[in-house]
Amino acid sequence: MLKVSYWNNCGALQDSYLRLATTLIPNSGDCSTLEGELLRAVSKVYHDYYNNGFGNDMRGPVAFLMAKYQVDEFKSFYEDLVEAAPENRGDDGLDEQQLEDLVTSVISHVDSKAGNYQPLDAGMWTYRDRIAEPEDEYEEDTWDSEED
Repeated sequence: MLKVSYWNNCGALQDSYLRLATTLIPNSGDCSTLEGELLRAVSKVYHDYYNNGFGNDMRGPVAFLMAKYQVDEFKSFYEDLVEAAPENRGDDGLDEQQLEDLVTSVISHVDSKAGNYQPLDAGMWTYRDRIAEPEDEYEEDTWDSEED
């Protein structure tokens, strides 16, 4: 894990993140502003990577970020994570610094709006079907039903 990361509360724009998140992200449900939802989406992706090994379906937040923030890097990062074996996530095959930089970029963008926020037209989860569901690489278990 990186020493300077949002996960350990030492992100490059940690103070800005905390201020913006407290102001723009509700305890539940969609944000009322586009900028709040951008911050919420990048936070969900980031949290799921570090907390769940990217085991949850993050297509909604990733597609939302791609559509509203035009961050194509999220799609390639997402695809790399989906393809990587859980034990390899965060190792040489995946660049955690890339995720940190993307989070910092979104925080910087939201902060640059200086309170001039746009209303949200649709939340991140409505964007889920814009990215194809990853194929399940695991074969179905077959139960040996022979009786002895």
